[in-house]
Amino acid sequence: MTTVPSLLSPTLLNRLQTLNPALDADWVDTVKAVFQCLPDAQALAVANTQLKAKSIVWDPKPNHFEYVGAKNLRALGHISYAPELKNMVSELEKATRHLQQLQKIERIADLIDRILDYIDSFKAQIDVTLHYQLHQVRNAFLYQTADWLNAYPFGLPSRNHRELNHAQIRQYFAQVYVKQMVQPYEFRSLSPKMLVHLPHRFLRQTIAAQAQLRQFEVVDSKDFYFLIGNSHEYGQSQFSFRRFLHEDQPSGTQFLYLSHSVVRYFWPVKSKVKTPKLKHRSPMSYGVFS
Repeated sequence: MTTVPSLLSPTLLNRLQTLNPALDADWVDTVKAVFQCLPDAQALAVANTQLKAKSIVWDPKPNHFEYVGAKNLRALGHISYAPELKNMVSELEKATRHLQQLQKIERIADLIDRILDYIDSFKAQIDVTLHYQLHQVRNAFLYQTADWLNAYPFGLPSRNHRELNHAQIRQYFAQVYVKQMVQPYEFRSLSPKMLVHLPHRFLRQTIAAQAQLRQFEVVDSKDFYFLIGNSHEYGQSQFSFRRFLHEDQPSGTQFLYLSHSVVRYFWPVKSKVKTPKLKHRSPMSYGVFS
């Protein structure tokens, strides 16, 4: 019998494997595109395995897909927590209220990191049998924050030579930063073999070649490709949200040092945006082009 991977393009297969319905606004479109490529037997197999694992229920007659998982802390209210976790959830609700009063995206990113450090500090304090509940709480907080940030009119970064906009920041937070934390074994960047199948020549040739030469990751979201340099700082993830927002322009220089860049799926031929002069710190780390 023909296998599912052989029936899908590398890009579509990657989107199915990395799919998260709590974070991807277009997850239904992705699943329907997958099912259009599959015979009935393989579609049923995917529904009973990969979709079920992602808390997605498929009703084949109307071809309807529904996400039935938890997307916020309130949805976990039916769980009987240990006392220490109940206290933690209460503190998280207070911290979330404070988070939602902040305006600048840099301050929001800082507080999110502190909240996650607070959650992770419980790993050494609780019994191993409670780790699953802690994992649920952590994911629910991240899903809730991504959902809130998706509609919140936060202030853009103070230093913003890349002209990052709300859509780019929201999609990076949800579909890169959060996704690689909540599904570390399923999260994947686009390999050089996948990049050469992308529709635009600039992506197939220039970005694919540069990604291999300079060793940066390419991660796709709903509307953008994120180019992500390696991190050589101890304890810092290359997918850090604060790192994504940061731009470094040493005083007295015309160069802008970046760890991340953004490429739109579609962009106008004539653009009024001035392209900054970009330079990377080393061939293996920050930045994308020189």
